[in-house]
Amino acid sequence: MARARIHIAGADGGADREAAHCNTCGGLHVCVRKKRKVMEDYGAYFEPWVGQRYGRGGKRLLIVGDSHYCGECAACGVRGMVTMAKMGECRQMTRKTVRQYLEARRGERPMDGWMGRTYLRFDKMILGLDDVTPAMSEELWGGAAFYNFVQTAASMDPSNTNYSAEDYKASGPIFKRVMDALLPDRVIVWGNRAYEAMPGEGWRGGADYYCGAYTLRGGHEARCLRMIHPSRAATEEWREKLREFLG
Repeated sequence: MARARIHIAGADGGADREAAHCNTCGGLHVCVRKKRKVMEDYGAYFEPWVGQRYGRGGKRLLIVGDSHYCGECAACGVRGMVTMAKMGECRQMTRKTVRQYLEARRGERPMDGWMGRTYLRFDKMILGLDDVTPAMSEELWGGAAFYNFVQTAASMDPSNTNYSAEDYKASGPIFKRVMDALLPDRVIVWGNRAYEAMPGEGWRGGADYYCGAYTLRGGHEARCLRMIHPSRAATEEWREKLREFLG
């Protein structure tokens, strides 16, 4: 693997760390050995979920949610610009969210309301089916990446209105860094606030309201789609839009 030195802002005091082009996804990220496990470090406060089959044939799909909600710490992520070390295990929150959803689909834990309202509804839209089996959900998320745009979880109330324009703005450069690492072909963004806060570097507006594209590292193009949040989106309408976008 070709190696390079990259700088991860805020990580372990901002030190340079060795990165490699991943044989799986082709992206540039850091592998961190922890308790004998190799964990990918993309330099985000909340690290993205990256399915085991991401980048192994077909289009690389990145799904972008809006935000997390916790409220246990007044300073969290970009709100307070805390160090990555201080974030600790909280950095795994996005990955834990997807794992919990898939565990619920397998019947290993209760299916919480947010799982059905958001994730299962999205599965039905993107797969174009009313009856999505647990195996289908596993297949979808095993081949996709997922990232929450807002890089703080300082609010306990599950409403993105509790996050400021500054929270979104400060999260933009981290989002771009994650995209440059993952090199997705298609990016689906849930909701207006995250889409409108995406950074302008490398951005080219689309021909219609929904679509645009980023030029990423190495000239790679990532086409983007803004969709209404799955919890509020009209299923039939978005099935068609997603089919066209991913086609």
